[in-house]
Amino acid sequence: EMEIKKKDQQGSKMRIALGKAVGTADCTAEEAAAWYFDFCSRQRMDLSRSNPARTEVTKVRVEENEKVFAAIKNMPFPLSNREFVIRLTWSRKSDKKLAVAVLPVGDHVDYGGMGKFVRGQTKAIFTATNIDGKGNIPQCKIELIQALDAGGHIPTKLVNQKIPQALSVVGEVFNNFKRDEEVDEAELKRLANIIRNEEQEYDDEEKRAIKEGKEFHEKCERMKDVEKVVGPDSKVEMKMVHVDG
Repeated sequence: EMEIKKKDQQGSKMRIALGKAVGTADCTAEEAAAWYFDFCSRQRMDLSRSNPARTEVTKVRVEENEKVFAAIKNMPFPLSNREFVIRLTWSRKSDKKLAVAVLPVGDHVDYGGMGKFVRGQTKAIFTATNIDGKGNIPQCKIELIQALDAGGHIPTKLVNQKIPQALSVVGEVFNNFKRDEEVDEAELKRLANIIRNEEQEYDDEEKRAIKEGKEFHEKCERMKDVEKVVGPDSKVEMKMVHVDG
């Protein structure tokens, strides 16, 4: 789920945009925060390979919960590419919640003659909160709120492309940790346990639906003009009947 707000708009161009994305990942909040914090991991570098540069800025003294990164983002001609230099800092907000803050810094970075570019700025807050998982599978709610200042007015249609790309990191966290089959299996076992062990109460509408379903089944069982159908699974027998009206 994504939301985008736009500011400092001049006709078909704008400079600042704010976006928000929310999702759920099959991992702990700690794992999600660590994945987001590791800006230059091999996987993140591969996802960003279409851009000219993405690097960690080495500091003499830096805390374990803090890193500085620099990146150059491609822009279409005739616009200049944008440079972003950012500091990421993670912190624990509660027993269940962690946050990673992203702020711009003014450090100069030597990219080795990569041409001219415009310095942009971005601010963001990424939060991951542990929630009740499915069976033995941990899950967390993740949220990213990010503001982008392009360092000058650029076409609105380009902003409409770039902001979703930035927010797509929430989807990348989901894809990296997804355990769909295990989640479905855990949910199946939970429902089966309810059906097996918990007495159910039905209202009048549910009783009527069950009665109609039973009557339909009995009607089908009495039909004689039944035709066997070849299905995709040889272990499953299929039949069908044509009903007029």
